[in-house]
Amino acid sequence: MPAQAPFSVVREILAEDISMDVHEVMARAKKHGLDKSDSELRRVVHKTRSWMKAKAKEKGTTAVAPVAARHTASPKPETKSSPASRPEALATESPATAAGIDLASVFANVTRVNKVVSACGGIEKAREVVEALQACGGISAFLQHLELIAGIQSADKG
Repeated sequence: MPAQAPFSVVREILAEDISMDVHEVMARAKKHGLDKSDSELRRVVHKTRSWMKAKAKEKGTTAVAPVAARHTASPKPETKSSPASRPEALATESPATAAGIDLASVFANVTRVNKVVSACGGIEKAREVVEALQACGGISAFLQHLELIAGIQSADKG
């Protein structure tokens, strides 16, 4: 199994809670199999945290939202038959619905991610794909690169 990139592991841990104590992040990173020295790992934690805060500031937010609080799908427009439009449904909402979490969207996204993990051949390969997406500067740039590679490969076969 290939070694995990320290920045990826630390970023994943800090995504849960960006204000997590550096020693807690280091302990969790070591549980993920990182074998860096304490000083190197502390440097990685601080650099990753600074990078994440800078990215959050660029987007106009003050901090990275905890994983459970991130909204993963755009809200669906209400229809007349929607349970939320009926007064009796409002009184019987679950805590998740009352908190604004659309569980159906969350589960649908989890299913999509699971399909991607399967298609990539495992979690590590899927993480590599995500890192490539980020390195390219986003989905649009990644898709442009993908089309370029597809054109080159089809020309080589033909």
